Amino acid sequence: NKIQNASFEEVWLNGVKIHESVSLTGPTRAAAFEDEDAMGPLMLQGDHGPVAYRNIRYKKYDGIQLEPQNLVLTEYGNEEAKIPSLDSLMAKSSAPTDSITYQAGSIREKFLLAYEGQLKVPNTGTYVFHLNTARAATALIIGQDTIVQADGEVGFNVNHRGVVALETGSVPFQLLYNKHCCPWARGFSLEVEGPGVQRHALTTKGSAFTGNKPSPIYVAVEEEPVLQRGFLMHDDIKLTHVASVGTPAGVHYSYDLAMGALLQVWGGEFLDVTDMWHARGQRQLSRPRGFVIDFHGEPNVFALADAAAIWPDSLTVDQNFKPVGYEIDDQGYPAFIYETNGVEVRNEILPSEVERRMTRKISLSDGSGLWTKIDEGSSIKLLADGSYAVNDYEYFVELADDLKDNATIRDIDGQQELLIQLQSGAQTVQYDIIW
Repeated sequence: NKIQNASFEEVWLNGVKIHESVSLTGPTRAAAFEDEDAMGPLMLQGDHGPVAYRNIRYKKYDGIQLEPQNLVLTEYGNEEAKIPSLDSLMAKSSAPTDSITYQAGSIREKFLLAYEGQLKVPNTGTYVFHLNTARAATALIIGQDTIVQADGEVGFNVNHRGVVALETGSVPFQLLYNKHCCPWARGFSLEVEGPGVQRHALTTKGSAFTGNKPSPIYVAVEEEPVLQRGFLMHDDIKLTHVASVGTPAGVHYSYDLAMGALLQVWGGEFLDVTDMWHARGQRQLSRPRGFVIDFHGEPNVFALADAAAIWPDSLTVDQNFKPVGYEIDDQGYPAFIYETNGVEVRNEILPSEVERRMTRKISLSDGSGLWTKIDEGSSIKLLADGSYAVNDYEYFVELADDLKDNATIRDIDGQQELLIQLQSGAQTVQYDIIW
């Protein structure tokens, strides 16, 4: 007996959320049954041209949650930025409570809240805890393990994540919130998700620091390319000298000016700059608005001592790296220029108008003694047509004909690198990235 429509909470395709809170009034066309049924397969249609599926994951929610029980709240006075041993502090108050909330603490004083109790765990499995704070040190201890610890000078409105395996039943926990500065930045939230458990808050709604949720600020591309400077997260590192280039073809990329490295490419919309331009722009980040292909982010040209030498992960002035700037061509596309070992290196990256492909040209005034690192990945496989499949066919690299005989794949620390030893004299290294 049908009691409500089925629904999808979220649907993600290639790292991009394409549906949210979608109600389904009936089965899909060509379903496995004629009428509605409580359970059925996901149907994948692939008869409208070439298509490939992999890494399909789903999560079904059972309507269950973790429950905090037997809660006791103790408030301490504390002047330190870091969380000290509670034995060294004098308790200002201690009493049972029925909820976890920032609002139980002093409004403007420096204080430390310690919540202790039990967590009722519905299913055995792996749980992910998300602890968000606003300029305050926090810690989450479950059993004998510290799951999240953000101590000392913590950033503004930062989400901290911890993963732990739990068994069905009750487990002791302790949540510490140390408010030592910035009374205007108030609040914290603790959320959890796990096997059959949809992400939900263990704190009250009023406890979370939310501020005013801004309308998103986007940089769009119309008839001409757009170059936008900004900070960018890459491999969990905030890079501060990044130029992102959007093209009318809908194929975009980010380039590290401080290293001469191509960082990532993506298709679709261009940039979300809300974290840069809203209010004070505390996070100072630009975010691609599409399915991103990440690259190694290391220098692309270097003077290796020999074929077995380790490739550097960064370059400095001491290593003869000098950013020069960029030039804009008649179509509006930039060429990024730097010098290394007295050699001028120009980087031009141009989009395809008909597919998700970019052509990169690295032009050198003299290639003597230099190598170029075309790519790095968990796997790099040479295919029959002369192109390379990277990271188990995540994307492809196609070298210009004059480079194919000089390319080398080598194994370094569990990764594979595609290298080319350059020749003396002026030359251009050209290859395509296809995804």
